[in-house]
Amino acid sequence: MARIRSVKPEFFRDQDLAVEVPNRDARLLYIGLWGIADEHGRLRGDAMAIKGELFAYDDDLTPEVIDKLIDLLAETGRVIRYRSRKSVYLYLPKLSKHQRLEPHKTPSRLPEPPVDLQQRPSENFPEESVQTANKSAPKQVASSKEQVAGGKSADARAPTATRAQLARATRLIVDANAVTPELAAQVALAIDRERKPRNLPGLVRTLAESDDLGEWFEKAEKAINSEAVTAAIGRARASPRCPHGEPGGDHPHPTSNKPLCPLCRLGAPP
Repeated sequence: MARIRSVKPEFFRDQDLAVEVPNRDARLLYIGLWGIADEHGRLRGDAMAIKGELFAYDDDLTPEVIDKLIDLLAETGRVIRYRSRKSVYLYLPKLSKHQRLEPHKTPSRLPEPPVDLQQRPSENFPEESVQTANKSAPKQVASSKEQVAGGKSADARAPTATRAQLARATRLIVDANAVTPELAAQVALAIDRERKPRNLPGLVRTLAESDDLGEWFEKAEKAINSEAVTAAIGRARASPRCPHGEPGGDHPHPTSNKPLCPLCRLGAPP
């Protein structure tokens, strides 16, 4: 059952919202969802039903398009998707910011979203590539860290985007450039670390549409190569010394399996 909701004038002047959700249709959809949601911020998540409620006469806003618009809102945590008994529902965690709600007066007929989802944005894409990229990021020495409140230090190269945003940005890069998820994750991290955007997926989408991702691929590949060189040097330093006192590296003797340096391989006496 639709509800009467008010839209404050400040909504249209909200710069943070415009930056985080640059798509105008997505912002209009967000307002429309307020009227469908109950006093607990819950509503059914079927895109076909939402279209019938809000955009029945707009042929261009198909259920598929509405699903994508919901994705845009989910990236910023304004909408959370969840399932219960094989049905999809939406939860609007920030609805109370825009409306005066009275959940204590009206119990919800819809299932409650899981507690662990109520304080974080939803995401439909796997995070394995992002986690791999995070683990492979080089650690910084103390001089490269910035001081934060309470005397604690924060890694200047640490991602500022959430894992959900990084995962979404990674998927966008994969879809736009047909690259491996590992490389796409490194590109997403490079953009996030340098630009520090409020809406990483939105920035990635803009860069992809304007064909400006090329320089970021170069930066990501340089970072990957730098990490590979650093890892190789670390392995060489950690390997046992050969008879010449040099790190043996990745060239073991065919029978003794002892590490061989270039002099060893040339047959030079120790």
